[in-house]
Amino acid sequence: MMEELRQLGEATRVRLWMPTGDDGTLRVEAAVTTVPNDPFEGVTVALRNEGIASLAFRQRAPVVVNNYASHPNASAAAVERGVKSAASLPISTDGRVLGAISLTSSERGHFTAEKVKLLSAVSDGIGSLLEQARLHETVQQELEQERSHLETLGEVAKNLAIEVHSDHALGYLVGSARMLAEAQYASLCIWDAQGNPAINVVAGISEEERTRAAAEGA
Repeated sequence: MMEELRQLGEATRVRLWMPTGDDGTLRVEAAVTTVPNDPFEGVTVALRNEGIASLAFRQRAPVVVNNYASHPNASAAAVERGVKSAASLPISTDGRVLGAISLTSSERGHFTAEKVKLLSAVSDGIGSLLEQARLHETVQQELEQERSHLETLGEVAKNLAIEVHSDHALGYLVGSARMLAEAQYASLCIWDAQGNPAINVVAGISEEERTRAAAEGA
């Protein structure tokens, strides 16, 4: 899709910028270029930066610079590589900005209003695709987690079936429950007919903490 976008915009370079997380930066995740020696791996910019990608992301609107060398925050390296025009468009879906697309050209005045309108429509489509990919990845992760839980439960059932000592079986059961719940500790309390604690099995804590937990009925 990046190459198709480059051809549509008749650009020399297209970069896909995505937020890296909570550190306030954008990173180039993909790029296509016709310019020799134009690396992109590991390139990041601060969101507070006044470059066109950061501006498009923050302002949620296209940023067009048709005389790039005159831009106050023009990259000297980009100017040296012959960039004369640049445009950046936010990638959004459902009112949320997911990233930004930046394009460059070796011609001044290259990104006309008509061309930017066409590219904006495409960037909106990219936003939908990225959201679908994110949702797909989330579902796959949840399915994998459920599959792992089922495998663990199967292993627990198998081990309980062959465990002849009830205290060992209960300890294994509580320990497995703690692992499945990703909890710090877990306990199993069973009371007798008179309401007195008859069994108290705890996993994941020290002996001292275990004694305190038993006293508190945790």
